[in-house]
Amino acid sequence: MNTRNKLYGIIALLLFVALLPTTLMGQESVGLQAKIEGLPHLPDGHTLVAAVECGGSENFHADDGPRFALLEGESATISDGAGSLATVATSEKQVTYRLDGLDSDSEYVLGITWWDYDNKGRRQSLQIGTGDPLVWTTLLPAGRPLAFHGGKPTWARVFLPLKESLVASGELVVAVTKEAGPSAVVNTLCLLKKTDTKERKRVLIVTGDEYEGHAWRETAPEFAAILRGDHRLEVTITESPRTLASSVLNHYDAVFLNFKDYPEHLPSGEDEWTGVKRYIESGKGFVMAHFAIGAFEEWDEFVDLVGRVWNP
Repeated sequence: MNTRNKLYGIIALLLFVALLPTTLMGQESVGLQAKIEGLPHLPDGHTLVAAVECGGSENFHADDGPRFALLEGESATISDGAGSLATVATSEKQVTYRLDGLDSDSEYVLGITWWDYDNKGRRQSLQIGTGDPLVWTTLLPAGRPLAFHGGKPTWARVFLPLKESLVASGELVVAVTKEAGPSAVVNTLCLLKKTDTKERKRVLIVTGDEYEGHAWRETAPEFAAILRGDHRLEVTITESPRTLASSVLNHYDAVFLNFKDYPEHLPSGEDEWTGVKRYIESGKGFVMAHFAIGAFEEWDEFVDLVGRVWNP
């Protein structure tokens, strides 16, 4: 090979490497904002106004709008992660972010993605701190920070409404607290602002695990699309059954259960059962999709509330 051909070869290789992130990597090259806005989980009538890739370099915020700032935690990389899930903010005790620039007259939803990526038995909770000194409100009680798909652990995306009292001062602290395991971890945080003044009935699709042959990660968005065919509905998908034990459940007019728990994955207990019972007895809607009738096998009263369950 002569010198000119060698030079052409080097130039071609350099061009290939330069273009690799936007050609072969596909979804990897999509920015954090686009990734979040493309999720089917987001409640209708809401706009993404802030997001942060925890442990990474991407930090999105609208002009003069809310923004996240890390207060406590260190960066780490997940070898099996992809894109914005390849990095985490982690701490032996608590990962905290300050969120300021909030409009006290607006409604917000906080989104979080977390993942016990090395399967170390983590349990963690999500709290909001307000005031000085900080007063803490638990949005999500302690649970496993992951979901299961096809019988294998994977990340979980959770979306939780913020009460007016939590945004009244214009700023708050988001805390992911270690309850068990080696550390607290969080992959991404985002904030959604309600921008549509249309009044809708709120529907929450709860998923995060199912029978191994049932692909909930594919079916949940289809259920959401069907429900969104009725423009009177505001639909959100959350991938944590611990939401059933949270006070935020009362924010919704109906719960659509696309979930089956397993003791070795995401075991349920008195917290979830009490939350479901109170919710149904309050007169709100509760709908189950297919094998959700197999959920909560250890809870004998479940059949009295929903009418029919799977009896193994």
